[in-house]
Amino acid sequence: MPHPGIIRDRHAHEAESLLAHTHHLHHPLHESLLKAKRRRRLTFSLLAFFLVLMVLMTIGYVQAKNNGGANMIAPSATSSELLNARATKALDQLNKLWKKNIKKKKKKKNVSSNSCETTIILLRHCEKQGPGVFDHDGNEHCSYLGYQRAEYLVDLFTGKTAKWPLPSFLMAYVPDRGSGHWNFREYETLVPLSSELQIAIDLVKQHDAHTHLLELIANREVCDKVIAISWKHEIMPWLAASLGCGPQQGCPIDYPDDEFDQVWQLKYVLHDDNAGVARQEDRDGAGDRAGDDENVDKSELEDESSIIDEEQDHDGHRARSLRRHSKQTRNSSSSSGWYVYGSTVYQNFDPLAFSMSRGKYGGRPDESPAPAAAAKSASTATDNEMGDEI
Repeated sequence: MPHPGIIRDRHAHEAESLLAHTHHLHHPLHESLLKAKRRRRLTFSLLAFFLVLMVLMTIGYVQAKNNGGANMIAPSATSSELLNARATKALDQLNKLWKKNIKKKKKKKNVSSNSCETTIILLRHCEKQGPGVFDHDGNEHCSYLGYQRAEYLVDLFTGKTAKWPLPSFLMAYVPDRGSGHWNFREYETLVPLSSELQIAIDLVKQHDAHTHLLELIANREVCDKVIAISWKHEIMPWLAASLGCGPQQGCPIDYPDDEFDQVWQLKYVLHDDNAGVARQEDRDGAGDRAGDDENVDKSELEDESSIIDEEQDHDGHRARSLRRHSKQTRNSSSSSGWYVYGSTVYQNFDPLAFSMSRGKYGGRPDESPAPAAAAKSASTATDNEMGDEI
């Protein structure tokens, strides 16, 4: 057994060591080192968090863009300033493409008529209220009333009571909305019209819709033709502005949530003042020559009525002066290029009248479009082909 004195010395040594260690922990240098270490850990943690957040945001953006922008938040298109700015940019792009095309044709000496007019019709997709709008996979379709509206569009473009010219191109918002979710409403809205006219429906993504259309218009490949587009109403103002039609051009700043009948018409007109001035100069030259002939005739008849001749000569000189002044004014204020004129019209779809026109309620059936069920079956039959087409 150790001597009691030895035990006391051991405990005293341990107490002194513990006291020294405690004093070392509270030393200012040691505390500053600990604080610096904590700050480094916190900095690294924050950097790692923001790095992971940026990676996730980038992945989400890429997926949304590849899926046609369906998962992206719709731009704040309710702002008139944003829409007008985007429309101005689109018009500038359209006119740049047109001038570039003119230069190419001049080199090839293949300049055609400069007059051109094209109209784009923007439609909202069919109705979505009622049973059967979701299939067993959760994909979205038109309602019963929506399929009837889709058929009614055929009547608006065809037949004796057609309201609009036959469309040469059909375009719809791509059904694939990402993450295995499909919305066929924009596509199904144009299916009966596509079947009737035997025109394929071009399926496009949100950010690709305007590019090809502006090129077609600038190259004057769609002069005197109509393009029908079925679209999602929340982003319809943004599409119109991307095509050059903002509030300044007459396009609305939004599409009402409870509205399906409203139609936006975008009329593109090529104003080529040079061609107009040339035609006017021909007419003015003919008028001047006629005026000179008239003066010759007046000189021959001067003896009969000198007073009348003087008045007529004065009137003829004044008319020529007015023509020259008008021509100078046109030349000074001329501005050749494409312009867009937006307007809002309505389909005037009457569900009861439509059903009656298809033989219901004792009505007399029309000869043309197929019933709504046929349109729906046609849409379902093409669903398997959509993946390849997209």
